[in-house]
This record gives sequence, structure tokens and C-alpha cells, in this order.
Amino acid sequence: MTYRDPFQIGDPWLTFIHKEKEGHFYCYRDGNHLLVLSETQLSQSRIEAMQNNRIELALFVQEHILFLCYHFHGFSSWGDIPYNWHVFGGVPTNILPPEVAPGESVPLLTVLVDSTSDRIVARRGLRLSPGFGKTLHEALRSQAVAPFSYKCFDQHVLRIHQEFPLSEDLVERAQVCCVFEARSAQRDQNN
Repeated sequence: MTYRDPFQIGDPWLTFIHKEKEGHFYCYRDGNHLLVLSETQLSQSRIEAMQNNRIELALFVQEHILFLCYHFHGFSSWGDIPYNWHVFGGVPTNILPPEVAPGESVPLLTVLVDSTSDRIVARRGLRLSPGFGKTLHEALRSQAVAPFSYKCFDQHVLRIHQEFPLSEDLVERAQVCCVFEARSAQRDQNN
């Protein structure tokens, strides 16, 4: 049987990964990291910005909650996504993220969905730095074995957002950050 990547441009959004009609979310599923941006009225310039412009990521971890902070230049200002391993039900807890070896980068797929048509309009594969990947995997493994309640999760997220009301506040206190240069800048560096 041949594997087909289910996140192809033009394909409909996958029903087995629930998402709100609009909004951004992160998930770790089946050994893969996925960052989804779902919005209406996407101009070609915003689609191209997501695919080609500079991207900054930051990871803030507190109280078994990780906040994946993101900034897609030319697409959006800083945003943050609170996440806990248990939020996406049905993820087997025996498939924990592996330890990240020194020098190993971790793949993250970013996908842009037009929420009007519910179709994938852009995607970009990134390689998280070893430090970022290590911190992320450690946070996920820690979450997986910790007790969880949606009520406590929601209360902790609310309290953290009250303490740090802007995504930039979380970025300033992030444990790790990662920058991906614009694709044109990457090509220039390779020549």
C-alpha cells in the first residue's frame, strides 16, 4: 500500500482531525507535529506570505500547558495556542514523542485552510531546531503522564492569559525560540 500525504494543496480538510471553522491550532498526532491556520477571505498575498515569508516560533511551558507562539510575517501578528497532550482525545498515550538526539531537528508541518471551502490552500514544512524539538517533546511526554482535567486546563490557560495578556508577553518568557528565514533569503544563502 502506498502512503499518500493527506495534506495536499487543493484537498479537502480531513474529517478525522476536528477543527473549528476558523482559528488556529496545534496538535501532535501519530508522531507528527501539525500547525493549522484556518481562516476566511484569504488573499493570494496572505497565502504566499504563509508559504514564503519569515516565520518565528516560540515555546512557553507552564503547569503542564505549552503555548506554541507563532508569527508568520505578512500573514498575521503574534498568536499563541495553548496545548495539552490530552486535549485531542483518542491520541494513544503509549505513542509518546521520542527523545530528541543531539543535533536532530524535528519536522513541523504548517497548513493553511480556507475555512469557506474547507480546502487546504497552502502548506510549508519546517524543521524545528534541536533545542526547540527537545523542549517540545519533553513537554509533551510530561503532559502525557500527568493527570488531566479540562476544567483545570481551561482555568490554567485563563490565568496564564491574565498574567500574560499578549502573545508577545509569552514570547518574551519563552523557554526556546526558532526562526525560519523567508524562502528567498534561504535560496540566497545557499547560492
